[in-house]
Amino acid sequence: MTLTPIEWILIGAYFVLMLWIGIRYKAESGKDTESYFLGGRKTPWWMLGFSGSVSNFDIAGSTWIVGMFFFLGFKAFNMFWAFAFLIAAFLMSYLAGWIRRTGVMTAAELVRARFGDDRGAKLARFASALATSAFFLFALGYSFVGVSKFIVSILPYDEKICASVLMLITGCYVLLGGFKGVILSDVIQAMLLNLCGLAVGIAAFVSMDVEALHAAVDPSPLPVWSMPDLKSAAVPEGYHMYAMFGPFFILFLFKGLLGGAASPGGCYEEQRFLATGSPRDAALTGAAWGGFLVFRWIMLGSIAFIALTSLESGGDPERVLGQTVFGLLPGWLRGIMITGFLAAFMSTFSSTLNGVSSIIVRDIIEPARPGLSEAKLVRLSYATTFGCILIGLAIGWFADSIQTIWVWMQLALMPSLLFPNLLRWYWWRMNGWGYASGVIAGLVVANLQYFRQPLFDALGLTELHATWTTIHVFDLYVFPFNGVVVVLACIGGSLLTKPTASSSLSEFFEKVRPKGLWGPVRSASSMTDQAYTAPNGIEHPARIILNIILAKVALMALFIAPLYFVGHWFTHALVAAAAFAAAATALYFTWYRRLERTTEP
Repeated sequence: MTLTPIEWILIGAYFVLMLWIGIRYKAESGKDTESYFLGGRKTPWWMLGFSGSVSNFDIAGSTWIVGMFFFLGFKAFNMFWAFAFLIAAFLMSYLAGWIRRTGVMTAAELVRARFGDDRGAKLARFASALATSAFFLFALGYSFVGVSKFIVSILPYDEKICASVLMLITGCYVLLGGFKGVILSDVIQAMLLNLCGLAVGIAAFVSMDVEALHAAVDPSPLPVWSMPDLKSAAVPEGYHMYAMFGPFFILFLFKGLLGGAASPGGCYEEQRFLATGSPRDAALTGAAWGGFLVFRWIMLGSIAFIALTSLESGGDPERVLGQTVFGLLPGWLRGIMITGFLAAFMSTFSSTLNGVSSIIVRDIIEPARPGLSEAKLVRLSYATTFGCILIGLAIGWFADSIQTIWVWMQLALMPSLLFPNLLRWYWWRMNGWGYASGVIAGLVVANLQYFRQPLFDALGLTELHATWTTIHVFDLYVFPFNGVVVVLACIGGSLLTKPTASSSLSEFFEKVRPKGLWGPVRSASSMTDQAYTAPNGIEHPARIILNIILAKVALMALFIAPLYFVGHWFTHALVAAAAFAAAATALYFTWYRRLERTTEP
């Protein structure tokens, strides 16, 4: 496909604007590391919500979602729970406020606030930074694969070289502009992508073959135990696993619940809440983050609808997005969509890059070299950002599939962070040694699984590995297996060593007010019940659970109602819209009116 001069001008103008933002905020972001990585904690919550939503509007994830929707229809929403609905519900209900009340700068720095400054706490902070950095460096590679699969449809050059150029351009404005540059560019990108979502939804509503769509798609989002059609030879390799739909649905639901209760992720996600002015703003950021993603689902669902009525099944599902955008959308929409998806790549890449470089500087370099001046730390931030770009390029250059790297990141590597983060919020006896033991154990088993092919070959078990891979034993059981290993390591490491110092526990408890198994610390505290549950009782356990359920229903209905409307399932759209209205109204009284009005430090 050849781009028109107007499309080249539009894309070029967008890149110039992004680089100008980086140059514009270079002086302001270079004052100190808090300005560089958190914008001085003065960014409005709605901008942070926009930024967070567009940071999850990544092109690699979008490519994967369209492919999943192409094969699973509305059933695919059950696989999106883990990162689209449950986490946002937990954040807005209480967890975003907890994160903000810690007052730290990075997620790994939060470990020091929780466990103190003893040797175990220092090891925990280093282990957390190491695991988080590994996860998000692979996320940079994941973004590389996604944009390369997309860009091959529009440029007559090597896809990996084109993706490398895009990563370097994006890295320039991140390196120069710091957090403020990232946020402003994210807001602009969010507006562009939301416009694209509405435009694609309108185009799909008006032009697609409705009868063919209704014949191809079951509008029910309710899960089923199995989908035998996905065992067909026409289904691409890597997607046969979803024929066992029920077990994978349970796995993703379990992962979503744990992930929502643990933390949003450990890198750029926490930054958005730490950068707010108060816990109230952090909660509003969590709600805005989830709500603004509605435009992503309108866009991707509409693209999948068009593909389902126009493309033949089979082939690489990770190319469905590009084939639809460049081959099936109206010409007037193509240039906007190209720029929009490049913005999706750049927004996610920039947020991940800023987040992972902040962790490396604040939690690995700075503790190893105490006493460095702010000027030297800012220079190190520049160097670290550039180094992360190169590592992301290397990872992406040798990766072949979005599905492969996503499954390993989410199901194998994620437990090394998820379970220690979960226990540190809700169990007072968890200490730095336990946290570090869990993270390190998780990293070890995840890397053994990543290199399992040569390991099985060396042991003469090649045929066994091929059989297990065919029936997706690793895909289905890797997350619970790794989770058990990590939890046992956390509990063992904690109980075999001394508890965290009572002074550190008391300071963390009184500042954050966590819920769960904190009985001994709660008994020793002089905090009143009213202070413990926050003003108006918004953090009473029963109210937290109620708000999580209402938020989940509201988000699910908000995302799915426009898709039903675009697909001409008008009765379904009306039911979903009514469910959203009812849940949102209830949240106004049970959540919004009870949010803290004070601006805590």
